[in-house]
Amino acid sequence: MSKPNPNLCDFCDKFFRQSLSGSNYVKASAGVTRRVSKHLLTLLPPITSESVLHDNACGPAICTMDILEQAANAGISPPEIYATDYSVNMIKVTQEAIDENNLRTVTAQVMDGTEITFDDDTFTHSITNFGIFGFPDFEAGSKHIHRTLKSGGVAAVTVWKRAGNIEFVNKVLKRINPDAKDFWPITEDWSPEAKLRGVMIAGGFEEGKMAISEYEVRWRIKNKDDALEQFNSPFWTLAKAELTDSQMERWNDTCWDTLVEDGRLETGIPMVAWIALATK
Repeated sequence: MSKPNPNLCDFCDKFFRQSLSGSNYVKASAGVTRRVSKHLLTLLPPITSESVLHDNACGPAICTMDILEQAANAGISPPEIYATDYSVNMIKVTQEAIDENNLRTVTAQVMDGTEITFDDDTFTHSITNFGIFGFPDFEAGSKHIHRTLKSGGVAAVTVWKRAGNIEFVNKVLKRINPDAKDFWPITEDWSPEAKLRGVMIAGGFEEGKMAISEYEVRWRIKNKDDALEQFNSPFWTLAKAELTDSQMERWNDTCWDTLVEDGRLETGIPMVAWIALATK
């Protein structure tokens, strides 16, 4: 398999090696990816018990769990879901959830998003929630999403237009060390809508059968203990990698002081997603 963006891959894998739990992921990410997942499911065509879905670059299968919850709330049998990710650790988390909860309609396997092995015309829905920007070849990933969808099937692809949590961490790093390099695990700028739109079109999706919308969520901080727990999670290990021991001693106070001074305890840290919905 080709290797995804190594910075992003290391960023995610380091977290999962040290904290193998989907619930820990949701907590460490302040639930922002889950809230986007739940929102995008409201935008998709109805998911029924006959649907066949791909949770592509699934991480700890946040979307898979949201789909199953949605089905349970609707009182329908769970649909067939294939959860895939390049990371062995992420698939380990997903498989543990499958085993523990006896999720008979869910299959998890390690798979590169740019080398998907499923047959053509397999899925009614394909979801890539904050994964495509980690692919080594965005257009190849988009082509596989398009190829594996049934005619009339719908793809949902999300990226961060604005990752306010990373902006915040970079501000903290600069306050501790003015010469610190910006931490950014995503190698390209996805803030322009045209970036995501172009990748989807290059994959084979038609301009007239695609809609891209913004969705804002907030990285919420409850109190000081919550703040320090979040910003000391393995999620941020790579961001702090170049700090000296003496600089690391200032991390907690600087995180907290910056949150207070910026008024983020009241407003949260803004995160803005692009959500592309495209029909084959």
